Amino acid sequence: MSKFLRKTLALALALTFVLSLGAAAAPASAVSVLLDGQPMSFTDAQPALKDGRVYVPYRAVFEALGAEVSYAASAKTVSAQRDGTAVVFAIGSNQVTVTENGKSQTIQVDAAPYIEEATGRTMVPVRFAAQSLGALVGWDKDTKTVNIIDQHKLEQTYSKKFTLMDRYSKEASALMGDSLSFSGKLNLELSVEEEGQVMPILMSGTISGGSNQQLANMKATFSLDLDKLLKELGSELDDEDKAQLELLKNIELNYIINLNTGMLYLNAPVLAQVDPSFKADTWFSVSINDFYKQTLGLDLDLKELMQNKQNVSICQAMLQGATAALELDDLESYDQLVQALNTCENLMGDKAFTKNGDTYTSKTSLSQNGKEVTFQIDLKEIQGKLGGITVNLTAKDEEANMVMTVKQDTKNTSMTFQFKMDEVTMNCDYSIQYSPLKDKLNEAPPADADVQDLMRLVGPTVTMTNEKVTAR
Repeated sequence: MSKFLRKTLALALALTFVLSLGAAAAPASAVSVLLDGQPMSFTDAQPALKDGRVYVPYRAVFEALGAEVSYAASAKTVSAQRDGTAVVFAIGSNQVTVTENGKSQTIQVDAAPYIEEATGRTMVPVRFAAQSLGALVGWDKDTKTVNIIDQHKLEQTYSKKFTLMDRYSKEASALMGDSLSFSGKLNLELSVEEEGQVMPILMSGTISGGSNQQLANMKATFSLDLDKLLKELGSELDDEDKAQLELLKNIELNYIINLNTGMLYLNAPVLAQVDPSFKADTWFSVSINDFYKQTLGLDLDLKELMQNKQNVSICQAMLQGATAALELDDLESYDQLVQALNTCENLMGDKAFTKNGDTYTSKTSLSQNGKEVTFQIDLKEIQGKLGGITVNLTAKDEEANMVMTVKQDTKNTSMTFQFKMDEVTMNCDYSIQYSPLKDKLNEAPPADADVQDLMRLVGPTVTMTNEKVTAR
């Protein structure tokens, strides 16, 4: 899926959550379980809170998720299978075997299944049981309610509703090719007014480089026209301030991304002028996996993600984006997720498009609480394939106004962006041209380069984690 399309989906999902409404009511009981917004009923054994973990009868939760379940009395193991995934719990053991697409792994968990004496029913930890089949799990500690969302069921419901966008994703990528050179220009005009004084910043720049499925190299040069700003602030700046601003007049950035190794390398020669301990050819390295883990608390395997991304449908991409924005401990999260998917269907689902000649058009206007948003997508056939896309977005309320247009075809990408809020005005535009890649891409900085670990230089990082008590 193209980077542009992912940005479009992210934008649509952001709009959805800004305008979405939740309407689910939270049930109240000792320990309750919601599945897709509806209370689950248990006929004999009831959910139990034990040692800080919620347990449920294994058959009830697995069958509710559409899995085939079995119990081997001799081995005392519980098994569940659904769509190529098999899960095996051993009674009293903290080890669980998960087999997916023929590959098995044994996972150590901190809650072992047990047999409830009063009912004779096998109880399994609800969080891992549900997550092992791809479901999302949250915990509302105030109402003692487990919140389960079956992503697989949602994907089955919505997967056939975005065939036109799926077609564009595949056909546009095929027309553009996997290995591209690119070059382009960018212009930015920013104006900030404070106490009657206008502070303008003008920037122009160029970018060039190349990319394929594993590597990306880019060089960006930016020039800042600070004459107007210096004129406005001249009397308020000392010599040191002026010297620092002079450094910003011309900036060069170089980067290398290697998705095979999960490494990003950045070079900014201007840093040598700011700090003599750096050289103009110093490169800063950071593991993308480690960056996500240390700053966001996400344990990702970037290489695996990139290997699978070509098989991701529009529906799957929307689910990934929407669920990342959910607060699963909120019992209204399922309704919010469904509202998000329904709104995305209204924006870019098959039913949203009408065809006129070689162009498919979807146009949607949303209005709520003083906010007005218009979102339009045009898909254009090129050589009998969907290879061009234009997205127009306007959004306004009492305080802000934004207009954005993005266009992409097999040879060009362009964007114009206008934003105004109170005393801030910004106008930005860029254009990029593509051609087949001819030069070899660098996998890392030169062997003799000065390479420093960026994470060590910036010092300890704050990891974003959810400190709430969760049911596991």
